[in-house]
Amino acid sequence: MKKNPVKYLVNGIPNAEIFPFDRGLHYGEGIFESMYAAGKSIPFLDEHLNRLMKGCRALNFPEPERTILQKEIKSLLSEENSVIKILLTGGDSGRGYLSPEKPDIRRILFRYKAPKNRKIYQDNGVKLAFLKRTLSCPENLNNIKHTSRLEHVLARNEIRDAEIYDGILSDKNGFIVETTSSNLFWITQGTLFTPDLKTCGLKGILRNFILKTANEEKIFLQEGAFRQKDLLGADEIFITNAVMGILPVSAVDAQEYSKREITRRLQSHLNKRMGD
Repeated sequence: MKKNPVKYLVNGIPNAEIFPFDRGLHYGEGIFESMYAAGKSIPFLDEHLNRLMKGCRALNFPEPERTILQKEIKSLLSEENSVIKILLTGGDSGRGYLSPEKPDIRRILFRYKAPKNRKIYQDNGVKLAFLKRTLSCPENLNNIKHTSRLEHVLARNEIRDAEIYDGILSDKNGFIVETTSSNLFWITQGTLFTPDLKTCGLKGILRNFILKTANEEKIFLQEGAFRQKDLLGADEIFITNAVMGILPVSAVDAQEYSKREITRRLQSHLNKRMGD
């Protein structure tokens, strides 16, 4: 049997079995955070834990003790860069959608190897494509990093071309929202644009960092509702993801982009924070 390269903890127990009656498995009842670890440091750990606790409150989960999470995260870290994922599920129950009044949540932490192509993509950029599938945008799940990701799975499966890194999702009204794994930004005539995500999408950890940095750097920012034509007319495009960082976009469908002046400025600020 091939050795599993992923190390994980279940309620603090190394490589324990995952129980088949878990509500996360049956109903997608859970929340998660994926974090980039630079050696033994996770630069945005507090921000990730704050969002995790927000998700607990939205799903009526008891909030796990931060000291326990921090201790378990520390036990998974090594000198090598890695990805740490925290997954909280509704725990075990019988059949039916009704959650236990006091759920006994299951806490699962994973350590994955850091993506080998991370730096290559940061330097050379990635290609994107518009997707046909749209997001349904349930209002009560907006900006909750929940485990019910079937929409994103089906959308990502539209792309089988290995040269295309990700796809761009829109809502049912045709306004662009995000890619299947990242937040989306573009620069037109010196102004930084991004979807406001008021009714759809996920406000990522690095998205918040970009908004703050743009303000500090006196880069004019406009959040709003935008369509595909607004993005295609950009001078620069980049996407952000907590694991991959800031990735310049070299093409969207057949439209190519080579300018990266503001993108590189923002990358420089993030690299200082990340220790890259």
